[in-house]
Amino acid sequence: MPGESKNKSGSIFHRLRSSASLSFFSRSAGFGSKRSAGSNSGDCLEQDKSIMYKPYRNKDHSGSESEEDPEDYKKGGYHPVQPGLCLKEGRYVVTRKLGWGHFSTVWLATDRKDPTRPVALKIVKSAAHYTEAARDEIKLLERIAAVGSRDVPVVQMYDHFVISGPHGQHVCMVFEVLGANLLKII
Repeated sequence: MPGESKNKSGSIFHRLRSSASLSFFSRSAGFGSKRSAGSNSGDCLEQDKSIMYKPYRNKDHSGSESEEDPEDYKKGGYHPVQPGLCLKEGRYVVTRKLGWGHFSTVWLATDRKDPTRPVALKIVKSAAHYTEAARDEIKLLERIAAVGSRDVPVVQMYDHFVISGPHGQHVCMVFEVLGANLLKII
């Protein structure tokens, strides 16, 4: 998945590079959630939208990576996510956090339509300018996919949809899972 630039430029290059340094985190705060009783939900969690959220951290955090600012979990900001949360009517089940960037957080998930293929969910901040950049990114990726050329080395987007949360409407893009951030390797 392309890395995200913190540059506020509106260029296509910076918008396409929006899927985050794959940093790993440890759990920092409790999330209000309960098991959903819906027939499609299985092991899904339903978020309690009345509770304030802090950034979720994976349990294996080494302490060397930064995390998104908790102050950005507000209207126009990040969508609160935790493992077990299901999106798109239970199709995608969140497994763990992969990383974050200025535009979004990125999560490893299982696609219940194809459980053998893990996916990366990019959940974009809800402010209008982030939503517009996400829609532009979707249009570009769909155009590349329509041409059918694998000559263009761009991450494959499988799906996209909008989710509603306590901080607004968030564009969610579903990508193939790629390797670790180069900085993590060196």
